Amino acid sequence: MVEKNTKEISPGLIATFDPYKFEEKYADWAKKMADLSGDAIGVTGGGNLLEHITSHVDSTVRRSNSKNSGNDGAFVTLDEITKILTNKDPKTPLDLEKLEDFADDIEGLLGDEGLDPRNTLFTEPADWSVVDGKLVIDDPENTVEVYGHYRTPFFEAKSNGKLKAKPGFYSFSPDTAEPPYYLALFSNGESLAGTNITGLLPLLKNAIREIETTDFKIEMGSSFKMNANVAKKLASVSSVRKAISSLLKNKNLWDGSRFKAKEAADALATKELKIAGKDIERVNEILGIVGRPTLTLRLNRKQFMALYSQLDTYSRSSNFNERESPVNGEKIIVKSWTDILRA
Repeated sequence: MVEKNTKEISPGLIATFDPYKFEEKYADWAKKMADLSGDAIGVTGGGNLLEHITSHVDSTVRRSNSKNSGNDGAFVTLDEITKILTNKDPKTPLDLEKLEDFADDIEGLLGDEGLDPRNTLFTEPADWSVVDGKLVIDDPENTVEVYGHYRTPFFEAKSNGKLKAKPGFYSFSPDTAEPPYYLALFSNGESLAGTNITGLLPLLKNAIREIETTDFKIEMGSSFKMNANVAKKLASVSSVRKAISSLLKNKNLWDGSRFKAKEAADALATKELKIAGKDIERVNEILGIVGRPTLTLRLNRKQFMALYSQLDTYSRSSNFNERESPVNGEKIIVKSWTDILRA
């Protein structure tokens, strides 16, 4: 059984949720990239693929037509993405925005002239041969275009066989080569030096989907600051309105025309409120996280009445502030927000 994460989002707000699966997947991706170096990725100058891809991505995503060009403060680095994908906290709207922007920029490299790693352009002689161990170029002016990586059979011959060709890394047609940079970013399970890789872009897209669909159990306690703005937003949530409306019909929560707010708050604390539809976005805004929350409201009397005082604004079928006691039929008088604060 997977142990759940428990995190205090802010004072009085506790989130319980399953660990994000993408944490382990990203760590696996980063380790595989760090373990690939030297001849495995066709380089001679040192460094592993993670170092190369970090440098490559953090420079190339500053595309001239990108909304994250680096000139407006919106530029996101791989280091920032790593921090988001490896910490165990619930993800915030800003976290999600950064992941989406970064994924858009990486995807934008495909088809971008000069930045698509499949289409890094080289030229080499079209006709050459090896005679008595020496490279002979028939016509230096007759060249062909090579896309992707330079480790071609010609380069192998040029290096006297020291640097072997890397089939698949290069192509003589655009959009078809699969060099290490391309596989690191876009692979869907292809092999690089015997290592199967899921690229950074598919990983990011899966992480975004997981963040948006993660189930949270949220407990809102008495130390939570229930100001007027929060109470108003919370009162707009249909499951909250339905729960309190149900409590108002409970005769055990009435003493004549006096509603037992403390007892009602205790009763509300026993209910798990499912959040659905557009209410998910409203509750996420209150909580400052992204996901699918289920709420338990463990409010004190003042918090409960602050919430109750906002319900009338959102009721379509009945007027909460003109409710009648189910015990004696008398009208209920609800204090204003300012009166509640003074209490």
